[in-house]
Amino acid sequence: MDESSTYGADQPAQSEPSFTVAEIDAALLSLPEIERAVYLNHRKGGLSYRTIARRLGTTSNDVERIIASALLNLKRALDRIARERTR
Repeated sequence: MDESSTYGADQPAQSEPSFTVAEIDAALLSLPEIERAVYLNHRKGGLSYRTIARRLGTTSNDVERIIASALLNLKRALDRIARERTR
């Protein structure tokens, strides 16, 4: 077996479902408001945890927990969307 036929770090073992912009928007809108705001400020706005924490009057650790929760909830929402497609 040559290297080109094995799965590498850049080659997922399973294909990941792709989502439309509307499906991603729906998943984002399903997040609690604070999770959505913090996630978007970090990912789209490029703000650091520290900057977001300062704006919210909280700690960087709290921001990290909020983003972790947002990521988990986004995964759940997108998994739900993918399952609904197969019905």
